[in-house]
Amino acid sequence: MGNISILKQYGIKMPIHKSKIQHPSKIIFVTLVLILSLISESCLSTKETSSNDLNTLEVQLENILNNVEQIRGLKRTEDIKVNFLDKQGLKQKLTAELLTVDNKESTYKLEILLKTLKLIGSDVNLSELLNSMYLQNILGYYDIETREIYLISESNTITPSIELTLAHEYVHALQQQHFDILTLTKNAEGITENESSLLALIEGDATYVELKYLDKYLEKEERQKLLQHTYTESAGYDTPEILEKIMLFPYGEGFSLVTNILSEGSLSGLNESYNQPPITTEQVIHPRKYFAQETAPEIAFPNVEIVLGQEWNIIHQEVLGEFFLKAYLEIVTNKSIAATSSSGWEGDKYQLLSGPNGNILLLSLLRWESAKDTHEFHNALKKIRLSSDVNMRFEILGSTNQVLVVVGSNEETYKMIVQAFQTF
Repeated sequence: MGNISILKQYGIKMPIHKSKIQHPSKIIFVTLVLILSLISESCLSTKETSSNDLNTLEVQLENILNNVEQIRGLKRTEDIKVNFLDKQGLKQKLTAELLTVDNKESTYKLEILLKTLKLIGSDVNLSELLNSMYLQNILGYYDIETREIYLISESNTITPSIELTLAHEYVHALQQQHFDILTLTKNAEGITENESSLLALIEGDATYVELKYLDKYLEKEERQKLLQHTYTESAGYDTPEILEKIMLFPYGEGFSLVTNILSEGSLSGLNESYNQPPITTEQVIHPRKYFAQETAPEIAFPNVEIVLGQEWNIIHQEVLGEFFLKAYLEIVTNKSIAATSSSGWEGDKYQLLSGPNGNILLLSLLRWESAKDTHEFHNALKKIRLSSDVNMRFEILGSTNQVLVVVGSNEETYKMIVQAFQTF
């Protein structure tokens, strides 16, 4: 895994973001809780503007944009409009955006997966929870189609948190101008691994610049005040651990990927990465696999619907990916076991099926790079079965490096599924 010493140096816990809202005609990159972003404005030094002060708001904004360009080594190719709204105004604007976003189906499928694995409560409405988190914590966003940045400021003043927010969001504007991340994002839509790994490159790039900006351009007193504070949960809800991990992934692991790319070359090498972005979370977690362009094989399934009968239907099928698997194992075992038992991931596929009486089945076939990796993962599953109330059955398929995991079945159904995979 790449070096994240700069984060440790600042003593910062990476913040929660909701980075991208997708819609066929609208993609918005937003900052929810940037580094130090939930800090009360009363404890930050504020750079006031006045008619007698040469350092006007416009000059301040231009200086910030120029500083970001210097760090990132990219110049704007068109002007960027920066808009200030109060928090209520921005929430109202984005509530309208959220209501038009057609993401309910994909969110619902993720909700079923998380509930089946008991990573969220059975009464959680995931769409409502994510939207609440999003609207409660937003500081600003870059609208990739209108090419405008929106920032929350009650008095049109530049505080350190606003300065960092703008620095981060301006990187997205530069990414769009130079690399057309709108097209890249749309091309990755519908494949979670592609979406997540591309987002890690995009957000890792912006986080790298943000931290460099913090170190280079904020005054010592401002940095000290900022760094005395850490992220705390927002009032009104508890963030499920799996959602926090999902939200942090593109920033923490993305930053690590970007620092590894830069250590192999220069900013021009980072620019080239947009011509061939990572396509799996494995490549993000293990940058050497990105450099080697290791890809994951496609995993085939038998027709389980025929085996189980007409009452069963596939709701969704996708790839879990190394990141999700590692995050799950961290929650139900510990970080050491998770790191050991997920690092040999070679590929996987899962299906969610609905059956009679509202029953849900999760079938997952995971392929490993070696017999050792296979047995390490199998042993981790044994620990889960002992400590968790998830109805999970699993086994290594014959002499292959594949492990079949079935959640939600009785013993008879499980045997039918195993036989179908063994004879496939």
